[in-house]
Amino acid sequence: MKNGESTNSDLGGDYTLIPVPHDKRKHWIDVALVWMGMNICPPSLLLGVWLMRYQSFGEANIALIAGLAFLALFSIIQGIIGNTSGLPTYPLSRLAFGDVGGRLFSFVMFLTLIGWFGVMTESMVATFYSQIFPAAGLQVPLSAKPFISFVFGAGITAICFFGFKAITWLNRFTIPGLLFLTVFALVKVLQKPELLEKVLHWQAVEPPVSVYTATTWVVGTLIVAAVTAPDFNRYCRRSRDTVYSVLLGNVPVVYFLSIMGMVFAVLSGAAEGKNAIEAADLSSVFAAQGWNVGPIPGAFLAAFILIGAIITTNVVNLYPGAMALVTVLKGAGKYWRYFEDRAVLTLFVGLLGSLAASVGILTRFEHFLEILTNFATPLIGIMSTDFFILKNRNRIKGYINLSAIFTWLIFSFTSLWGIFPGGGLATVLYSGLLYITLEKALGKKSHYGRQKK
Repeated sequence: MKNGESTNSDLGGDYTLIPVPHDKRKHWIDVALVWMGMNICPPSLLLGVWLMRYQSFGEANIALIAGLAFLALFSIIQGIIGNTSGLPTYPLSRLAFGDVGGRLFSFVMFLTLIGWFGVMTESMVATFYSQIFPAAGLQVPLSAKPFISFVFGAGITAICFFGFKAITWLNRFTIPGLLFLTVFALVKVLQKPELLEKVLHWQAVEPPVSVYTATTWVVGTLIVAAVTAPDFNRYCRRSRDTVYSVLLGNVPVVYFLSIMGMVFAVLSGAAEGKNAIEAADLSSVFAAQGWNVGPIPGAFLAAFILIGAIITTNVVNLYPGAMALVTVLKGAGKYWRYFEDRAVLTLFVGLLGSLAASVGILTRFEHFLEILTNFATPLIGIMSTDFFILKNRNRIKGYINLSAIFTWLIFSFTSLWGIFPGGGLATVLYSGLLYITLEKALGKKSHYGRQKK
């Protein structure tokens, strides 16, 4: 990176534009906990629901295992880039894209991650109104919903202010709770042989899809986490720690929760086309089955723990989203030093997202956020090719690298429109091949503006 960049840590104690010092790196288990917190969430359960709608239990398992294998590979590749450099995703994107190009990509990812932060906050408040308040015998007027949404969003923002350390501590409390509930539910299912038999011999109600197609669904659903792997794996001490953290914190957790999502899909009728959200809402499943944990109503406990899982996921939306904004605003610190402060920007974007959630506008943009997700996928192919094959470890390619921008836009739109087969899985390969072809053919001719070291 360019000499003379700011070397100060931000108020939250993180390193946003500079490498994480080796004496500040964490044990790989701490990084694995962050991966767990990111993946222990309703979308992991929903993935199992959607697979069961279109496949048998056996086929869904094969697609899930294959998809997670590819995602682990992508996460490890990205994570090693972060671990080797000590930098998060967005400053690293400048190496291939150029200074302005990296800011453009960072801005797109900022919109995506902060948008999902607001949507998940609204979802959490909806769980309170549907489960927590009724179970507690409380009648909270809907007029209070905006205030509650803002308070919850502000609370999550406060956690993110303190950065990676606060995230790991949060995960130590929430992860065991959700794992306990899903294991508890699994034991209950195993006690009913007829239900277990129904799950194991399930056949899709909807027109079935191939294992290949379902595999691309798995990859596409979770690939943003792989893209942002450097944000967390930069804290690993060695490259093999990145491998350990991904394989422990990512693969088994998503696999187990997706399998439970398949079970819940059969329990709730979601596999037959009913409301898929109910299958991912553990509180609804526990209430419908009458499962209690000792004297505690199962639905009440499940709702609280589910909210904890949503919080951990939302923290991981806000944290890299704020770091993306730091990259966008890089250089503005000369006007006000806090423009480059990750913690201060976390407060700003978190409170802004909380305000948007409080007025209920973000759910209207959910489809738009899903569209933006397609723009993250090509980065894996471009970054990994630039870092591992072209051996570019510290040179920012001018203001803008046209080879990277052209490759990114081409395969973002082809992924969005489904022009090439293979979805996000193939997009990573295609983008890497086109990028290296253009770099070899054009070289520095595609690097517009002064070269940076």
